[in-house]
Amino acid sequence: MGLHTATGLDRWVKSAGTKTLRAGGLDIGPRLILGFVFIILSMLAADVVILWQFHTIRIQAGRLNDVDQKLVAVLRMHTRMLAFHDRLDELADAEDVDRLLKDAGSLRTAVLEGILRATSALSLPPFDPRRDPTILPTLRVIQSALPSELEAITTLAASGDWRAVHLRLANQVRPLESLTSELVEKVDRVVGEEQAQTALNIQRVQRLVFVVVPLTAVFTLLTAAILGLAITRSITQPLERLVEGSKALARGEFQHQVSIAGKDELAHLGQVFNDTARRLRDLYATLQSSEAYLAEAQRLSHTGSFGWRPAIGEITWSDETFRIFQYDRTITPTVELVVQRVHPEDAALVKQTIEHASQDGKDFEHEYRLLMPDGAVKHVHVVGHAERNESGELEFVGAVMDTTESKRAEKKLLRSEESLLEAQKLSHTGSWRVDVASGVVTVSPEIYRIHDIKPDDDPSNTQFFFTKFHPEDRKRVVDLFEGAQIEKTEFEVDYRIVLPDGSSKHLHTIGRPILNQSGDLVEFVGTAIDVTAAKQAEEALRRSESYLAEAQRLSHTGSWAGAPGSGEIRYWSEECYRVLGFDQHGGQPRFETFFQRIHPDDQARTTERLESAARDKMGFEFDYRIVHAGGDIRDIHTVGHPVFSPSGDLVEYVGTVIDVTDRKRAKEERERLLQTQADLARVNRVTTMGELTASLAHEVNQPIAAAVTSANSCIRWLAADVPNLDKARAAAARIVKDGTRAAEIISRIRLLFQKGSQQLELVDANEVIEEMIVLLRGEVTRYSISIRTELAADLPPVMGDRVQLQQVMMNLTINGIDAMKAVDGTRELTIKSQRAEKSQLLVSVSDTGVGLPPGQADQIFNAFFTTKAHGTGMGLRICRSIVESHGGRLWAAENSPRGASFYLTLPAKFEARA
Repeated sequence: MGLHTATGLDRWVKSAGTKTLRAGGLDIGPRLILGFVFIILSMLAADVVILWQFHTIRIQAGRLNDVDQKLVAVLRMHTRMLAFHDRLDELADAEDVDRLLKDAGSLRTAVLEGILRATSALSLPPFDPRRDPTILPTLRVIQSALPSELEAITTLAASGDWRAVHLRLANQVRPLESLTSELVEKVDRVVGEEQAQTALNIQRVQRLVFVVVPLTAVFTLLTAAILGLAITRSITQPLERLVEGSKALARGEFQHQVSIAGKDELAHLGQVFNDTARRLRDLYATLQSSEAYLAEAQRLSHTGSFGWRPAIGEITWSDETFRIFQYDRTITPTVELVVQRVHPEDAALVKQTIEHASQDGKDFEHEYRLLMPDGAVKHVHVVGHAERNESGELEFVGAVMDTTESKRAEKKLLRSEESLLEAQKLSHTGSWRVDVASGVVTVSPEIYRIHDIKPDDDPSNTQFFFTKFHPEDRKRVVDLFEGAQIEKTEFEVDYRIVLPDGSSKHLHTIGRPILNQSGDLVEFVGTAIDVTAAKQAEEALRRSESYLAEAQRLSHTGSWAGAPGSGEIRYWSEECYRVLGFDQHGGQPRFETFFQRIHPDDQARTTERLESAARDKMGFEFDYRIVHAGGDIRDIHTVGHPVFSPSGDLVEYVGTVIDVTDRKRAKEERERLLQTQADLARVNRVTTMGELTASLAHEVNQPIAAAVTSANSCIRWLAADVPNLDKARAAAARIVKDGTRAAEIISRIRLLFQKGSQQLELVDANEVIEEMIVLLRGEVTRYSISIRTELAADLPPVMGDRVQLQQVMMNLTINGIDAMKAVDGTRELTIKSQRAEKSQLLVSVSDTGVGLPPGQADQIFNAFFTTKAHGTGMGLRICRSIVESHGGRLWAAENSPRGASFYLTLPAKFEARA
């Protein structure tokens, strides 16, 4: 708008200046009259005509000056109308109601004053309003419409409807501005016509003068030459300065001034020129200042403006729009350049919006993203307003707002809210707010989850939550809340709520009052934390501590904590006091007091172990003796574990003390019992071996007799005339074999008679079975018993004592032989080995003897129970003890169709037990 006005003013100044200077060439009548008085004294008649014509020219020049003043009056009225609209538009953009109401009166007065002056000037001659009868009615229309429009704008501004103010300015005030612009053009046209008519009159007079002058040329030549030179110089020099000034104005040099000399018409015209130039300079400066303010406001608000004429594709951008799109100011903006900057994901929508706007001719508003050359992404909000010019062509004016920062802030706020909600969910903490005046309650989603609020519930009042309180807690909590409202103080309370399913929760609530500037309570804000899990954990911890104390009491195990080395005692459990013989009610003892209770023989070793562990930052485990106050000596087993700080420094030790006195005594008794059992097992082996003397002698004699026979054969083969070395060598080999066999039998017998502790090793069960078969072959043969073995191949070895396992197999085999001695019919002993479940071996010994004693089958493993006439009743008992000590099991069952079967299992891997 400002640029259009400046262009119009420049066009009018050039036109007016040209016409004024062209007429001004003849507007020096008085000066010429004075020159020609001396020339035309003799030509009175001709002089009267010339004087009359010059008088006419002067009148015409006066008319031209008056017409110019009317044009200036209309131009001033138009300028004030421009200032009126620009000021209202500026105040509307600033949305400053007070300034608008304050400046409205002065703006209206200035514009109406300009209208009155223009009307007055146009109503006076020599201006002829009949040339254009619409000029004065137009002024009256503007004069009558302006106050009502200003009143409507102030009313809308006072109500805060700034959008309506902008629309009013655009739709009502701007047309008035256009009327004034059209009025200026109309007056300018009428003035031009008046000037043209005056020029014609002047030309007519010139022709008349050119006829008269030659008649007097002879008389006035010399005088005319002298006066003409002087007059010409006095006219041409100011005219040259005026022409130069006009050229300067055309170049936009509004600071240019024309020098003035004298007080004639040219001087007056120069003064008018200088005044006009100053006014134009001021107007241009004001326009530049307004544009600068607008550009700065757009830069600060990241809002650019644009204009778009779809018909010709012309787009106009402000500087801020160029900055937003990051295009150089020298580039002509086009729709293609806009789309080029649009993010690929938004390009289709932007193209669609542009096409619809250009086709429908309606306002549009949309948001999209821009992808900058450096890869950065901007968010923009575009608003476009459609309007049509006088020719009906569609134009859009609008704004482009860079909303990147606001989008980032919005996303950051959204992430912050999401984090807060997630934190509340994870910590089971809800937030709430109570408006004191309305009683309205606002809660976070976590409050809904904590209270199990259903969609059809109405949690917007305090009474809803009061009804959720546990009946035993309701009055206490409600009284506390109401008291806090009265006293305007914070509160903190624990209570229970009852859920719809009948279960209850424990809550911890904190409330804080919010006061206004006058100290009145406005609202309460606070949090509600679901501490049900903490309460349950607290109760579980209390029970756990109770169970731990009871377990420590039952197991005689106390816990402790203390400084490294011989440092202070920091903690003893109740059982620790009892185990170490101290009175808990007497307070926690000092380390020196505790150390004095340690048995004197163990004090040095205890000190050395504690200091060594602290020095090496290692744990410790050792035994010592403690002397109770009554003199009772107890055996203590202690374990200490080091605790380190984050920097790796040893902070303290925590550990346990166990009263192992009874355990040690039981261990000693067990060792004595095991020794007795071993001695009894040896006695059992010796007794059994005594019973098998004859059989064992036969077994030994067999390989010895065979060796003697082989020796005789060897001698005979060697004593022959031709010694048969091969047969002698074979006989010698049989001697070695039989001797080795006899040695093995004697070795096995000797092992069974050995006395010693249990020796664990990997034992092949099949080898033990085969050894016992060899050892008892004579007894089997004696009673015509056949032995059948089914030994599984690739059996894993067992960890055990070979001698003890041999004793078990020997006892079970002898029992089977004894059961078949007096039985008629088939006498068969079957021994099997195989894999069993759970990585165990299963060995069975079955006979076809008399079977288990009727009604007493469950007693055969009891000590001193026997069915033999000379039995001790300890064999099977000892066998079961041996098998169980190896981690196995021994049991008996009836054999079909007769006899008994004994089964034993042994683990494939057995670790010795303490």
